[in-house]
Amino acid sequence: MQTKQRKPLGLFTIISLFVLLSSSLSAFARPFTVEMIVFKRTDGLRSTAEKWPQPQYLDVQVESQLLAPLYGCSDASCLQSLQFTRLPTVINGKDWPAYGPTNRRVLSSSSLRLKRQYNSLRTHAGFTPMLHIAWRETVLPKHRAQHNGFQAGENFADRDNNDGIELSQVINDALASTNQNWEIDGSIRVYLQHYLYIEAQMLLKQEVTKQIELEPVLSEATNTSIDSDESNVVVGEFTDIIETPTQTVSVLESYKFDQKRRVKSDEVHYFDHPLMGLVIQIRK
Repeated sequence: MQTKQRKPLGLFTIISLFVLLSSSLSAFARPFTVEMIVFKRTDGLRSTAEKWPQPQYLDVQVESQLLAPLYGCSDASCLQSLQFTRLPTVINGKDWPAYGPTNRRVLSSSSLRLKRQYNSLRTHAGFTPMLHIAWRETVLPKHRAQHNGFQAGENFADRDNNDGIELSQVINDALASTNQNWEIDGSIRVYLQHYLYIEAQMLLKQEVTKQIELEPVLSEATNTSIDSDESNVVVGEFTDIIETPTQTVSVLESYKFDQKRRVKSDEVHYFDHPLMGLVIQIRK
């Protein structure tokens, strides 16, 4: 039985296959503009009965920072040496360089299209805008898309360690080395999986007052004894708690936002939470 020999692929066939593969891959990586408004509710804690165990944490691996050009760095570790005490709310990326594997470029403030939504939040007594930013980048498939970190508001690093510790106490060693503890610390990932998806996590830090119990005040020990002809036998010593004093202290607590949603381009999407939220639009 004769075995047929396969003919080697010709140069034209190889080139055609390469072009076809490249076209297929490019279909899953397209440039989009992402515009995002981050806001907090001014009366959130007073208007909700929901409780959050303390402390809360982000559980994603941040691989790059949206505000890296503002910070003067290019990767996630650049937060360690920041000297900002408060960040601007509206980000103007005019003349900022493109960076990262997705060629991300933060846009100028004149490119922002959600100004009406921003002004509505700014003039409403129940909301405070914390960040308004737009950037353009290549949106990749899920397995290649990165989690992009962002920060907003005030830096609490010199006040608390994010674990519900009294503000007057010294921050822990880990935080002291980074000198960062932002009012809002978040992560966003936009990717393509037949449709557009948004994954967002945020931590909101808020100062709250609490009553803590101090050491109880005890009465002096008293002896109970039994008298007899031979001896005075001590049965036991008893103390009474006169009071348990309390002290009012200020602490920082963290509240987590964690949402994922399939979205359509050019639509304005609102992500809600009892204490904070996002307004996002993705444009082609």
